[in-house]
Parts: sequence; C-alpha cells; structure tokens
Amino acid sequence: MKAKRPFVSIIIAAYRAVACLPAAIESVLSQQGVRYELIVIDGGSGDGTVELLESYGDQLAAWASGPDTGIYDAWNKGIALAQGEWIAFLGADDILLPGALASYQSFIARCSHLDYVSSRLRLIRQNGSTRVIGRPWFWDVFRHYMNVAHVGSWHHRRLFQAHGVFDERWRICGDYEFLLRVGPTLKAGFVDEVLVEMAAGGMSEASTRGIHESLQIKLQLSTVSSIRAWLDFVEAWMKWHLRRLPFRLSNWSRQLPAFWTVRWRSG
Repeated sequence: MKAKRPFVSIIIAAYRAVACLPAAIESVLSQQGVRYELIVIDGGSGDGTVELLESYGDQLAAWASGPDTGIYDAWNKGIALAQGEWIAFLGADDILLPGALASYQSFIARCSHLDYVSSRLRLIRQNGSTRVIGRPWFWDVFRHYMNVAHVGSWHHRRLFQAHGVFDERWRICGDYEFLLRVGPTLKAGFVDEVLVEMAAGGMSEASTRGIHESLQIKLQLSTVSSIRAWLDFVEAWMKWHLRRLPFRLSNWSRQLPAFWTVRWRSG
C-alpha cells in the first residue's frame, strides 16, 4: 500500500553548521501528530555535517551535500525533493518550538483555501536578549517591506508550481522577492503564536545589504513606484542606523521612523 503524502516537507539549509544543526533537526523530529518529512541540504561542509546526517538514517526523508550558490539554491534543491502538500524552511540555527507543526496544521484545517501561513518568531541575539517579530501579511504593507516572519512559515506547493522557485541571484531577500512575485493575489494566513526561534548571529552585517537588495527587488518588480521604493529605502536605512545609537537616543529615535511612515505612506 502506497504511503500517504506527507502533509508538510521541512527543508533545512546548512553550511558548516555541525554545532547547531542537531538542535534544528531534533526540533523537527520531536514534533507530534503531523505527517511530515525532513530534508536537509548541506552546502558541501567539511566539518562533520555529512557524518551527522548519515547518523540519522531513515529519520531524514532525504539529504544532500555539495557546493551551492547560497541558501536559495539549497532551498530550491530541497523543493525538487519535497513530497509534501505544504513546504516550510528552516536555517541550521533555527528551531521549531514544541507543537509548532500541529499549530500550523490546525490553523490550515480551518482555512484550507490558503497558500501561505506564517507565525510569530522569537529572535535571539548573541547577548541573550530576545525580540518577537512577525505580523499578518497585508499587501499594502508587504509591498513596502518584509513584515512576515518567513522562517518556519508554510507555503502550499501550488505556489511554486504557479510562480517558480526562489531566484538564486538574491543573497538575502530571495524569500521576500518570491512573495512579492506572487503579489496581491496571495491567500495568506497568520498564526498568532510564537512557533519558531531564530538566532540573530551575523544579521547586523546582512541588514544593510538586505536594505539594498530590497530596493533593487522593488525597482525590478515595480511593486511600488520608483519614488516610493527610494522612500522605503531611506526609511529602512534610517531605522537600521538609529537603532545603533546609545540606548536613550535610540529609544527617542523610534518616534522618527513612525513619523516618517505616517508622513510618506499615504496611499
């Protein structure tokens, strides 16, 4: 008898991450009550990752290790292997919280027409402080900036069948570009729970590059006017730099981006 298709395929992309990858894998394997498969795509690490993946045997539906061009190349390789009705993505230093898959599945059972479902995410900084991010998807907001927590979010496989896979030219914002490519027709839902934890290590350097990539993507796809794309860029640049001021100035400066948003984002 043919086995039922897994309800969700979890794809983990890894590179030289043998120290943190076991926690990511175990966070998936410990999930209960959901038909899932776990796929790990490694970028050809020589740090013992291959031996680690071999040790899991048939607990992994599939894994591969070889050179790639970045995380979106790895995710695309995972999509090619995935059998699930839904597909979700984790980094090697991300973890699903207990019951996360069941929460997603329960939400989708009530809203079966959806194409994309996200949740809240706990961002853990290197100093131990945390921040919860992730909001519901709304096109009028999303076309200006990435406000959903993409890590752990679920994509129905028909999205990739209709719109292709991730554009590997982008290094940081390929997940944003993909959903912008889908556009305002995206049928999105939101689970108002923290279901994923993500390590923030290395993000400070990526942030400024991500701001530039986001501008390039919006100019390329014309999701907003060129003037609005540049205004979004300036706002994001100001927020990023103002947050790095001493605490008192940084706390006061949060009012400025809010004023900027109200002033320039009418319509």
